[in-house]
This record gives sequence, C-alpha cells and structure tokens, in this order.
Amino acid sequence: MTLKNDQIATLMKFVASVTPDGLCCDDCAEHVPELAEAQLGKAPLTEVMEQVQNHLENCPCCAKEYELFLEALTAVEDD
Repeated sequence: MTLKNDQIATLMKFVASVTPDGLCCDDCAEHVPELAEAQLGKAPLTEVMEQVQNHLENCPCCAKEYELFLEALTAVEDD
C-alpha cells in the first residue's frame, strides 16, 4: 500500500503531536476512576492523573472507555 502525500503529512502531524506518557493501556485503566472523581469534583490533578489524561488524549480506545466510565458514573450519581 502506498500512501499519498497528504496522508503522510497527516500521519506525521499526528506522530509529532503525541507525547510520551509512560503508561500502557492497563496502567491507564487502573487510574481512570481516580481521574474521573478528580475531574467531576474539580480537584487538582496529581502527576499520575496528568499522565493518564495525556494517555487518553493519545489513545482513542482508552479515551472511549473513559467516556463510558464517566457516563456510567454520572448516571449513578443522578439516581
């Protein structure tokens, strides 16, 4: 498969925007509840939570799981 120039440019922009967070998806998932509670309670983020947030910005799978977790958490709080 050969990429077109605009596809390569888009890919390079994405690669350049990714910042290392030092977390794998499993590590991220471990801290999701902590991050959600901090964000819902407007608490300051710890260094680990900032790494989780960075991971979520760069990992669509984890970001989707986080969104679903937040929806479930807010639905429980509304009851």
